[in-house]
Amino acid sequence: VTTIGPGGATRSYPGIRLAQFPPADLMRLFWLPYSVSIIYLFLGTWIFQLSKDQSTGRAFAYFCLCTTITLTFLFDLATTHLASAIWTIAIAQIGGALTCLALVFPTPAKIIRTRPRLQYLPYAVSALAAALGLLALYNYRQPWLYISAWRISYVYAALAILIFIVTLI
Repeated sequence: VTTIGPGGATRSYPGIRLAQFPPADLMRLFWLPYSVSIIYLFLGTWIFQLSKDQSTGRAFAYFCLCTTITLTFLFDLATTHLASAIWTIAIAQIGGALTCLALVFPTPAKIIRTRPRLQYLPYAVSALAAALGLLALYNYRQPWLYISAWRISYVYAALAILIFIVTLI
């Protein structure tokens, strides 16, 4: 196996010794996130069933769905990388869903009452972050570019959390 580091340095490994996956890491990287994802899936489904005709219910359900997908594929991201594209899209969508929820919950913001279509603007930002993430993920000329692209999604999600908390306060 030959690897290329962030600085461009290559390193060859003539053989790799296989080891059993540590049980503590399996718990931390698989069972805990997977268990939490099932809770998010249940909550999102429950709220969607109760209020699918309201923008708050749809935004919350979408946030829960994106969080479920992100947590479900976290183990894949650390092992096989088969669902990296799906994970990239889902992590980018969390910020948009939570920002949209902040705009409509507990009551719609004044700007949303006058211009209801603006509640979908955060999803456009999420779509842009997802597109950047996918382009970086499949950029084989710059294999470490995905880190910067994912960082955009992380920062957007963190800002969405802050926005949501501030609107609740």
